[in-house]
Amino acid sequence: MLESAPVTLGGRLLLYIGGEAATATVVAGAAAARGGAAAACASGREALLEPRLAEVALAVVDLPLPDVGGDALILALREHGVPCLVVSGVLKGERYAATAREVGAVGFLEKPFETEALLARLDLVLAPGSPAEGAPVPSGPGVGPLPEWARGLASPAEPEDIENFIFSEARPLLDETPPGLPLRPLLRGLEMPLPAAPRNLSPGPRAPPELREGDLAVTRVTRLLAALHAAGVTGSLTLSRGRLRKLLLLEEGGPVFAASNEPAERFASRCLREGLLSPGALAGLMAEIGPRMPLNEALLARGLIDLPARARLMRDQVRDLIWSTFPWREGSYRVSPGVRARRPIVPVELRVGPLILEGLRRGAVLESLRKELPPSLALVPGQKPALPAGELDLSPPEAAMVAQADGTKSVRDLLRLSGLPERQALAVLQGCLDTGVLDPANRLLSATRRMGFM
Repeated sequence: MLESAPVTLGGRLLLYIGGEAATATVVAGAAAARGGAAAACASGREALLEPRLAEVALAVVDLPLPDVGGDALILALREHGVPCLVVSGVLKGERYAATAREVGAVGFLEKPFETEALLARLDLVLAPGSPAEGAPVPSGPGVGPLPEWARGLASPAEPEDIENFIFSEARPLLDETPPGLPLRPLLRGLEMPLPAAPRNLSPGPRAPPELREGDLAVTRVTRLLAALHAAGVTGSLTLSRGRLRKLLLLEEGGPVFAASNEPAERFASRCLREGLLSPGALAGLMAEIGPRMPLNEALLARGLIDLPARARLMRDQVRDLIWSTFPWREGSYRVSPGVRARRPIVPVELRVGPLILEGLRRGAVLESLRKELPPSLALVPGQKPALPAGELDLSPPEAAMVAQADGTKSVRDLLRLSGLPERQALAVLQGCLDTGVLDPANRLLSATRRMGFM
């Protein structure tokens, strides 16, 4: 560890989260020694409801906690700008220290520890250049070395293929119950129900058998997204076409992460296009961090992006990767329920209905739309929509057009009555078909005739 001069808290808080009086006393002593105050919370939920959270310089998280998994709490506190130091008297060894760093903690201490050990960690976290000090954004295209505190966030390199590197089956969390201790339920990190009321901890719905794998010539990506959303699937969707492979991670049917094996579609290329780094600076940064740290974490650590900018970049990355697969009419898909990300996921806000519709509006080719929606095709309201029409964010003219699809009007009629540009109108009708808001009239009538002869 690099030596650094003692720092002062300047009236800021050290927050102890746990239920042990002796450790709370050590934290209070460290706060007093650095000119600050201390506060204590008995649970993770209480900590996130702490009214002075914005004044916390460091949270000392004593694991395990009675109400929440450690990774969930660390991720939630990081979103509030609060660095976390994990301490524990029952979780011991390098395995837990490495896992703490992987989920974003600035360090790990085994209990019991003295005030001096806590002060040393505090001085390192609050040293000039750390996020707690609000390090300025470097000027120019160059980037300096990673600060010592940020090096601890890196996890060991894992020489695996892209899918195994990003996704994994369920694995031990930071505060997994050690052997010999009574089992207790843990809240999984990606669910993060704090500080709202707890969510159902039972496993989410699994993908229906017909959605496990198949041919994209038969089932288009937009329909897959709608069906997985309706089923509330948590897991991964792998899309393959030739050498191209794209991965989408879902939480309760909603997309939260996407990756591609195409270099031009990766996050580094987006950073170049956005002008965040020059090619030389990016090459230097990638050579320094290697495969150990995600690029978005490295940019955040250096002050090159802030949390809102990172969330926007990651949202656009996921959105654009998904949209790029909408034209695919060949290839295969595979749904793997239950897999989750190995590393913390940057929160993105993408609603499935608007995502599908906007992707079709922007990227659908007019000739393809005309082929898939022949002028004579009549449309009726869907019998089992995966999404209600209200979740598609239709404009008033678009909603009026969809409302007129009552089985008596063809696609040609709907286009004429709507007054919308042909490409926009066809894209909206295609989106409504893919989400089940509308059905082809001939399919429904055919089903009715079959029932009449039974």
